[in-house]
Amino acid sequence: MRRNRIGWCAAAVCLAGAWLAGPACAGVRVGPGPFADRTFPYVRVGKAFSGTPLETDRALVPAVRVVVGAAEPAPVVQAAALVAAAVAAWTDDPGVTAAESAAGDFPEILRLDTEIPPAEVRDFPLVVVGTQNRLAERLSAAAGPMPEGPAVWRVAKGLPGGRDVLWVRGRDPAEIRAAARYLAHRRLYFKQGAYQGFFGFVRLRGLIERGQFAAAAAAYDEPGGLLGCGKPMMLILPHLSEKPPALRETAARRNRLVLKDLRGAVAARDGARALAAWRSAMQTCYACHLGRGGPRFRPFAPSPEPHRLHGRIASGFGLRCIDCHAGSTARAGYGH
Repeated sequence: MRRNRIGWCAAAVCLAGAWLAGPACAGVRVGPGPFADRTFPYVRVGKAFSGTPLETDRALVPAVRVVVGAAEPAPVVQAAALVAAAVAAWTDDPGVTAAESAAGDFPEILRLDTEIPPAEVRDFPLVVVGTQNRLAERLSAAAGPMPEGPAVWRVAKGLPGGRDVLWVRGRDPAEIRAAARYLAHRRLYFKQGAYQGFFGFVRLRGLIERGQFAAAAAAYDEPGGLLGCGKPMMLILPHLSEKPPALRETAARRNRLVLKDLRGAVAARDGARALAAWRSAMQTCYACHLGRGGPRFRPFAPSPEPHRLHGRIASGFGLRCIDCHAGSTARAGYGH
């Protein structure tokens, strides 16, 4: 059973993405446009452990502040905390420096509208939860007509300086909670796992190239790596039987490639066979997301900041773009 679950992890991003791509999830409206919540800059690549011998500039750190009104009722504050926790779960570190640590001044993702420093309003994209806050009037004017009911709505140029705001809103606390739960439990949970699995897949290629087959085999057991795509799998399994046959066929092919062919080649320490299986698995990504070599089920808009980290992972193994992007996968990045 565990082996089958690992295999379905590999296909779950395509399947769950197709399920989440609809205009609404549990009645929550997302917009404007299908990529409004997918491409918002929740995290970025930055420094972690600054001021220590372990400093790195390859960490995922929060790129947003989640703002809630001090006047909001407890259920809305709880909803904002849920979103902030989901952003934090996607990161490696809050981006704290040694000096900030010494002062006990850790960066905070969740802020009250009455307490957020002006510098953070200026420097960070905001996810605003609720309607009883100091930003709501400005956001309403900038957003124009919005749907009734629970919504996750991207407000273009909602802040001074022209930056966008993601507004988690509704007509009452219950609707705001529904919108926040969608954002935290569906969109952000999905993206956490999808990127963990994606980065794990890139690392796997590098390990194969270097002949580090023991490490490559161990990668199949890393919850924060290849197995991260178990998060999208958690979203799709209850709905698998509802998917079109062609989508399930793509998933089955990906399942066979990653579980049987690629994993078997790694276990056999057969580098040539492992690379061939890896490339074939990557082609299924391009089929699902771009329509190259198969039906396109989920147009994919990469989040620029976390997405670019895969290039740094690859270059750390001495890989160039053309080593992975060739033939049907020649296009680097899926786009819309």
